[in-house]
Amino acid sequence: MLGSCQIDGVEPLGRRDRVVLAALVVSPTAPVPADRLAEALYGDALAPTWRKAVQGSIMRLRQALGPRAVETTVDGYRLTVGDDEIDLRRFLRLSQQAAELTEVGQAARAVPMLREALGLFQGEPLTDLDGWGPGRDEAGRLLEQRRHPRRGT
Repeated sequence: MLGSCQIDGVEPLGRRDRVVLAALVVSPTAPVPADRLAEALYGDALAPTWRKAVQGSIMRLRQALGPRAVETTVDGYRLTVGDDEIDLRRFLRLSQQAAELTEVGQAARAVPMLREALGLFQGEPLTDLDGWGPGRDEAGRLLEQRRHPRRGT
């Protein structure tokens, strides 16, 4: 998510699937309703077939990531992939840990974590969500965190 969307050992995803995956990534704890995923895909002009498009993307993501990678709940869909397997979430965790170490006077221990966190960026974050407000907001927050990592998350 911190550059072009890539999944180790998997053929590149199509645009729709990347958008749905990115929308799931930026909502780490709460399920994302199908209509919100459709909003990420289409903006305000929902296609009449948006439900099928979202379901198709979820199906393809399960094929790419494993059948349990995307959980269906009564409230929507939730990505269940471990946080350390997602560069964006790993970046946030490492920067937060580095900030906490710096705050307690352990900057020497924070430096390698911060280097690792910053090294996860391979380009602009969440580019597949540039047409969706919440995605743009999260991308802006990530860029700010990248510029000022000592501020925490």
